Amino acid sequence: MSAQPDYWNFGRDVIDHLASTHPNDTALYFLNFEDSRSYTFSDMSRISDQTAAWLRDQGVSPQDRVLIVLGKDLAFWPVMVALNKLGAVAMPGTTQLTAKDLQYRLETSQARCAIVSPDAAEKIDEQQAPVDIRIIVGDTRPGWATLDPYSLSHERFSGNPTLRSDPTLIYFTSGTTGYPKMVLHNQDYPRAHTITARYWLGLNESDLHWNVSDTG
Repeated sequence: MSAQPDYWNFGRDVIDHLASTHPNDTALYFLNFEDSRSYTFSDMSRISDQTAAWLRDQGVSPQDRVLIVLGKDLAFWPVMVALNKLGAVAMPGTTQLTAKDLQYRLETSQARCAIVSPDAAEKIDEQQAPVDIRIIVGDTRPGWATLDPYSLSHERFSGNPTLRSDPTLIYFTSGTTGYPKMVLHNQDYPRAHTITARYWLGLNESDLHWNVSDTG
């Protein structure tokens, strides 16, 4: 059995690797009633690099906790990969979160940054929630920086080395018998879902997986 690597990063070891070995293979299809787009692994590597560089310039640092509420907005995917490359900790949330839900998650996690939809931004401002770096996707708002990952012209981002044991994701439980509990996952967590893809979803290389679930 081969030894497990001490360093692991989904953005570099999966997305960037596939951009090198299969640059023209499709990584992402996006379809709705008004639009239809596709992006290769080479595209996603470049866009996530540029997004990581932009986020770094906004002040996001390794191990910072970052609330993400974007629903099925196309920005969700490069933002998640970019945060992974930065070594920051992404905290996805559903668009159904109320203003008090958002405040609870920001305070409990001690998040430094929020990257959210216009509706979520309004709720965060309503609660005067404590968050240093405020980023909105899909609109402009006073006190918020506007991000469109697909229109950036930043340089490529070389990435921060991350250990398998470094934190990378936070999810909150459903909270059916009390307040939702914060669950912290390390860098190995995305890699472990190879088992989910292969054995639970039955996916093979070049298969197309249609995801209809909420990103939070």
